Amino acid sequence: MVPVLAGLVALILFCQGVAGTCSMSLRQEITPDHLLGRVTSAFWTVHYLPGPLGAPLVTFAAARAGVPAVMLVLGLGLGFVALIAAFSPLRTRAPSLHRPAHGEAL
Repeated sequence: MVPVLAGLVALILFCQGVAGTCSMSLRQEITPDHLLGRVTSAFWTVHYLPGPLGAPLVTFAAARAGVPAVMLVLGLGLGFVALIAAFSPLRTRAPSLHRPAHGEAL
């Protein structure tokens, strides 16, 4: 059982690395240079903020409604997010390779 779990963890970590690289590359490609720092800091804030806020909420909900019910709701929520991402225009729109200079009109 341990080798299977270790393999799954390795696969998840690999996929997270690929996803992180793709996310960072896309952000850098479509964000104007003068906004890149702000966009990146906002991304990481939104990315990490739910953890400390959600952990006590999920713990409270699991204590009240039971772990299976909470896991089902969380799984459905993640599925909904994946569905939205699957139909996102970012999946089909290729970013422009021309980056306007600071002050130049798009």
